Amino acid sequence: MKGTLWDGPAMRCGRYEIREATAADRDGILTSFNRVFSEGNPEFVPRPEASWDWAFLGNPAGRQTWIAVADDGTIAAHFAGWPTRVRRGDDTVLFSQIVDSFTHPDHRRGLKHPGIFTRTANAFIDCLVWPHRNAILFGLPVPDHFRLGARQIGYEVVRPQLQITLRADQELIGGDPTETTVEEVMRVDDAVERLFHRCLDHETAMAIRDAAFVNWRYADHPSHRYHIGVVKDGDELRGLAVYRDALFSDVEQGVLVDWLVPTDDPDTARALLAWAREHTRAAGREQCSLVIASTDPWWEPLQLLGMKALRTKYILVYGNLCRDPRFDEAWLRAHWRYTLGETDIV
Repeated sequence: MKGTLWDGPAMRCGRYEIREATAADRDGILTSFNRVFSEGNPEFVPRPEASWDWAFLGNPAGRQTWIAVADDGTIAAHFAGWPTRVRRGDDTVLFSQIVDSFTHPDHRRGLKHPGIFTRTANAFIDCLVWPHRNAILFGLPVPDHFRLGARQIGYEVVRPQLQITLRADQELIGGDPTETTVEEVMRVDDAVERLFHRCLDHETAMAIRDAAFVNWRYADHPSHRYHIGVVKDGDELRGLAVYRDALFSDVEQGVLVDWLVPTDDPDTARALLAWAREHTRAAGREQCSLVIASTDPWWEPLQLLGMKALRTKYILVYGNLCRDPRFDEAWLRAHWRYTLGETDIV
């Protein structure tokens, strides 16, 4: 599945060429990206080349990046997706998070209505959404960005996103585990995919956790440090969690970025939660949070261990104008299981 779909010619719009990006466009994209996102942000850190290569060339689900190039070579607009392979029943589909989309400030009036950003986004949508490739486009925007996406690709709300949070000074209800051990690993092998299938409910949509995804997403990240905790039973995995110390929803905190535990193994869940709490304490943070759906089968059991539901600043949305008809708002709200691991937020 890795690779691209578009093999046709570029589209010419006035002094702009709209086309799919290649690896050779990286430097131009980063020059414009750093210009756009540094505006009004004195704390902005320019994005390094290794970060772009990891995100857009290394993703095992493929590359989805469209650009508008001005006659002088400037990347005038950029519209990109971060695809994830998702299992629904016996089918594998792609869900793609819209990321890093922008218009260069010198080109925001480069064309009459529709503007260059809209034309670039439309080229992406025409080539890379259902029925061609992505089943849905989605995002976790803050309210201001949601309004822009609602106009562009018909963003509709799945839910205001909550997190469940454990205080660092808190003991688990019922006590910490005494016989279940968490081991930290640098990478995972094929046992993680077998664990994924034990967690998979065929009535849900759930991002595939295999060695290719987990190692790319966490072990190979060029700048962030993730801790991968596993509970083992011989060569098999009983559960996996991924922890990172990060800024999330304007709070410096411990974040459980990923959570993969069968619902019939509460001892493993308890051990992984205690492990994450210890990392949170060591980092000097006051809380550790996990983002999952309020319909996830772990939503209530984790709260029975002492976690508490809190609001975040994010809204989970999907593009209603360009989706596989099987995935409407009601179905996604009831059956989509996800973590922050499928996003670029943490």
